[in-house]
Amino acid sequence: MHAITIKNYSHLGFSGELNIGFFNNRLMGTLFYSVDVEKYIASFNKTTDIKLNDNQEASLPPHTRIRVATDYQGHKKYIDWSDNRLDKEVNLWIERYS
Repeated sequence: MHAITIKNYSHLGFSGELNIGFFNNRLMGTLFYSVDVEKYIASFNKTTDIKLNDNQEASLPPHTRIRVATDYQGHKKYIDWSDNRLDKEVNLWIERYS
């Protein structure tokens, strides 16, 4: 697994921190911590064809999941794009080797 962090990343006119994760040299997912996450999510919903459901999630065929979540400490909200297939692969790898 490899991770890259890009500080001062900008998306839809909102800046923040972008974390990019790779598993076996494949892009597994990205997490975007916007400095104003609530306004960013509102802009995301307005300016994209992707609509988040009541659980703040969406699917983008064929294998992409988009969701709003909070970090493991319960402090920072972010939006996450991930590949469902690689998520399953990572979970199997963790089960096998942890």
